[in-house]
Amino acid sequence: MRRHGSTGKDYGHQVDNSNSTIKKLSILYSDPELSDLRLCIGERTFHAHKLILSISSDVFKTMLTSPTWPEAYTSEISLEEEPECQDVFEDFLQYLYTGKIHLNQTSVLPTLILADKYNINDLSDVCINYMSCHYVAPPSQSRVISWLKYAVMCDHKHLQQVCEDYIKCNFQYVMNTPDFMGISSDMLIKFLKSSSIIVDDEYKLYERVKQWFASYKEIKSNSKKHDYQLEDIVQNVVPLIKFPMMMQEKCQDLFDRGNASCIMDMQRDQWKLKVEEQMQNHSKSSFDQTKMINQCYKSKSDHSTSSQTDFFSKYTEQKPNLSSPTKLSHQITYKPRIYTGDTWSTEICVPDMNSVTRGDVLRAFFSTPISGPGGDDISMWDWHVDFYPQGVIFKPCLMIGLFWNCEIDEVVYETVRLTVTSNSSEYRRVQISALIYGQQDGHEYVAKCVTRTCYFDSEHPSHNFNDLMSLSDLLQKTSPYLLGRDNNALKIKIVIRPLMFL
Repeated sequence: MRRHGSTGKDYGHQVDNSNSTIKKLSILYSDPELSDLRLCIGERTFHAHKLILSISSDVFKTMLTSPTWPEAYTSEISLEEEPECQDVFEDFLQYLYTGKIHLNQTSVLPTLILADKYNINDLSDVCINYMSCHYVAPPSQSRVISWLKYAVMCDHKHLQQVCEDYIKCNFQYVMNTPDFMGISSDMLIKFLKSSSIIVDDEYKLYERVKQWFASYKEIKSNSKKHDYQLEDIVQNVVPLIKFPMMMQEKCQDLFDRGNASCIMDMQRDQWKLKVEEQMQNHSKSSFDQTKMINQCYKSKSDHSTSSQTDFFSKYTEQKPNLSSPTKLSHQITYKPRIYTGDTWSTEICVPDMNSVTRGDVLRAFFSTPISGPGGDDISMWDWHVDFYPQGVIFKPCLMIGLFWNCEIDEVVYETVRLTVTSNSSEYRRVQISALIYGQQDGHEYVAKCVTRTCYFDSEHPSHNFNDLMSLSDLLQKTSPYLLGRDNNALKIKIVIRPLMFL
């Protein structure tokens, strides 16, 4: 009860000593003296209190108080938990008393499973927040595939989106982790259908998918039912490999004895037959597609005043040297992924951001294929790249006119800009992806990917990517985009892919 003075005003103040109360409650944790309940988890027994469990969890409250539950009439309860959840149950129970818990890559998922099972929403939020910020890990500790599987199953949409974005940007890294071998066939197919996953090249992707299939087969029995399931996986997975995007020498290695040895028995034959089927037109696909695209772009350059619709209509009427409409459809299917190998990309590194001043520009020159890899110089496009890591400055100048001169002041754009310029006036339609790298706990990864569709011709020789990343964020010592031991290096990679038919 508050005491008021003669004026009726309250001259007291609120005292917050809640930490002391929380400390007293935490002492109750696993205290057998005042415990009224024993929880049996596997081979371990924990002393608990019905009151604490009931106020923390609706599930425990129903279990311990409802007359229809036998657990309400006993002082010892056995809970069936998965082995991974048994390992973290002590930390989980301690959280209910103290509000504190230690999480890492291995423990956070089973902790989230327990939190969801017993409807402890605040702990679920803690786990999801942790997972949303700590998906980068050494290969042996990475669990992002397992996190994604659980997020999809339990409809944790935010966690699902975070995991999918990270996996797409770092697919090359993720697919080489042990956790990748546990990916479901449906989830793998979903990623393989995407042209937005980032990998070194298609051959490395194929090799890892083949290893996944061999591992997947090992956990299945030899029953006919599972044989049909495996055959179905082969029929659905192999066509998603973009064989025309492989170098010719890599294609010749596809059926080496060592490469085929990881897939055995009937599935090996099914796999090989499906690969052969997909490879039937591969020997000509790069040449035919390059020739076809050259014809199209030449047509576009010669008729630059025509609308894009007219151009594609005219191209369709010209019927380039293709064996059939199926051939055209086949080639349209093979849109390159975001390949970080030298064939499709270039890299710009800033070893020391402290040495970069405002307005400095870093330049690079590189070439990319018109269609598939392995072509000659005629089958390549040349590009010039300018990177402004600390803003763009236009120096003051004097414009000299016929009757008077005009002084133009200095102009500064506070933006991180990337400018891509074509060395030709020919029409080009491409997708440009700028990969910005980051670092977490000493591990480098692709922190951001910016992709845009760009058109180049005589009137539009260049395209600017402004605000590639926040300049204010980049200039901070704790920037997520700075690399190296001293957090002062910057790295980006530019990937350019042709988009003739898309």
